[in-house]
Formats: sequence, C-alpha cells, structure tokens
Amino acid sequence: IDQVVQVYETDAIIQTKDNHSVRENEFYHITDNFWKVFNLNFLKGLPFTGKQKHEIVISEKIAQKYFNSIDAVNKELIVNGEIKIVVGVYETLTSATFNQYDGLMPVSKEIDSYETGVFDCTTFILLHTKTLIEPFKTQLAKFDADTYQPLIEQFFDDSGFKVWHDFLPIAK
Repeated sequence: IDQVVQVYETDAIIQTKDNHSVRENEFYHITDNFWKVFNLNFLKGLPFTGKQKHEIVISEKIAQKYFNSIDAVNKELIVNGEIKIVVGVYETLTSATFNQYDGLMPVSKEIDSYETGVFDCTTFILLHTKTLIEPFKTQLAKFDADTYQPLIEQFFDDSGFKVWHDFLPIAK
C-alpha cells in the first residue's frame, strides 16, 4: 500500500458577511497525504500543509459565491463558527461521479473525538501496482466479509480504482 487517505464528510455552516448562515454540503476534513494521491488544479494559492487547523482550500464556485472572485487567498471564511484562512482556490470539479469537494480542511483533533458535525469517513487506498489488487481484496475480505465484500466489488475492476480515477486525477 502506497497511501491511505481519509476524507471525513462534515456539516459546514458558513457565516456570510451579512450574518446569514448557509449550509454547504460538500465540505470535508482530509488527512495530510490527500495531496500525494489526488491532484486538484489550483487557480490561486496552494494546498495547505495540515500544520494549521485554521487553513482551508476552496473551489472556485465557493470563492465566487462568498468573495465574488477567485482571488480569495488570505481571506477569512467562517465555517462552523471558526475563522478559516483560505490558502488556495482550485478549479471546481465537474464530474458527478463522486463528491464535488467544495471545501477541504485539515483533519483536526475534533475529528478524532467524533464531535458533532462530522459524518461518514471515506478511505482511499492507493496500491503500488494493480497486480496487488487481488491479494488486497482477499485480505480485506478476510477482515469482514459481510460488511466489506459488497464495497470491494463495487470499487475494484481490472484497471484498479476506475470509479475514483473518473472523478479526480491521481497524483503522479
């Protein structure tokens, strides 16, 4: 296994400049190695390092919605009552295959303690070579055949993680 990336769905309430609250469905907490597996086309700024929990990267759609411009780097966005600093703006994903990822924040200790507002966790596993897929499927099936087997069959095919390749480019 080359990388294991976790993406936590979160309930994001954005506070606007005029003190309205807007719910955004496509905000996520991600582990630091997300950038080693997935490439996003950054239009402004860069991915966060994960060292500061107050950093956030947002899609151009969200930048336009809340800042009327993609020039949102170093601007504040209030998410769930916390001030986040925008460090990057990336091209909005257009595929309907999977999540749109409109806002990405580093995983913090709050995630580990399962505080309210955090929902499902998706785990992406990047294998070194597609020849490892079958042994990996076998090992995962042994772990819990009843729970994981249907998921394994859904996401694996002859070319590897085809479903995931369709929505985000894999880092080289």
